[in-house]
Amino acid sequence: MSDQEPLLRIVPQFLADDALSRYIYPVMSRTYYWSDSWEAGLYIALARAGFISVCSEFPDAGFLLLPQIHDRCAVLDWKDRRVSGSTRAALRPERLRAAGARLRITQGIDAVLEGLAACWGEESWFHPPYVGLMRALAASGKSGGAFPGGSFNLFAVELLADGSDKPVAGELGYAIGSTWTSLSGFMHPDRKKWNNMGKVQLHALAAVLESTGFSFWNLGMSQMQYKLDLGARVVERRRFLERWLPAREEEPSQAFLDLAEREIDCAGLFR
Repeated sequence: MSDQEPLLRIVPQFLADDALSRYIYPVMSRTYYWSDSWEAGLYIALARAGFISVCSEFPDAGFLLLPQIHDRCAVLDWKDRRVSGSTRAALRPERLRAAGARLRITQGIDAVLEGLAACWGEESWFHPPYVGLMRALAASGKSGGAFPGGSFNLFAVELLADGSDKPVAGELGYAIGSTWTSLSGFMHPDRKKWNNMGKVQLHALAAVLESTGFSFWNLGMSQMQYKLDLGARVVERRRFLERWLPAREEEPSQAFLDLAEREIDCAGLFR
C-alpha cells in the first residue's frame, strides 16, 4: 500500500453506480480504501461493486475493513484451466477414490475458519471483527435471510478425505450472480501426508463451478503464482469490470445452490 495514494474512507454513497464510475473505478493509483463499519449490507455492496475486502489492525484505529478494488485481477476462465503433471497424477480417479476425496460446499464455515487460523497463524487477516462478519453472513444465508443489493451467498469449500477428522484443504468465498470470488484458502499442516490436496481442492472447485454454469472465477490479486499455475489470466481493472458488472446481475446458479451441504465425490469430477 505504500506506493498507493493515501487511504480514503469509503461510505455507502460512494457505491452508487455514478460515483463508482466517476470517482472510484478510473483512479488506478488507488486500490485500497477503509471503513470502520462491520455492517453486512455494506460488505455485500462492496463485493457487488467488485471490491474484495480484507481486515487489518492499525495502532491508532484498531481493526479496520480494507476494501480493495484491484488494478490488476487474476481471472480464471474454464477453457484456460491448466493441470500440471504432478497435479494430473493427483487427480486420477483411482487416487481420489483411494483417498476418499470429497468436496463439500457449505454455509457451516467453522471448520474452514479453523483451517485458515491453523494454516496462517499470525499472518492471517481473519481478525475477530471480520470473523464475526463472516459468521453473520453465513448464518443469514442458512436461515434464508436476504440482504439488500442483489444476490450474495457466502460459502465454505471443504476437501474431505479418509483418515482426517477435519478438511485437508479448503477456502472461504462467495457467489454473486454467475461469479465466484475466493477470499482465502488453506492446506492441512501435514503437507507430506496430504501432498497436492490443495491443488485437488482448487481443481475440484473449478470443475463444480464450470459444470453449474458460473461465468468465471475471480481470484483477486494477481501476484500469487498458484493462480497463474491454475491458468488464471491477469486483466486490468477496466476489462475486469466489463465482465464483472453484467455477470453479477445474472441469476445465481440453482444447480450450485442445490449442491450445498452435499459431499461431492471428487473422482466423479475427473472421469
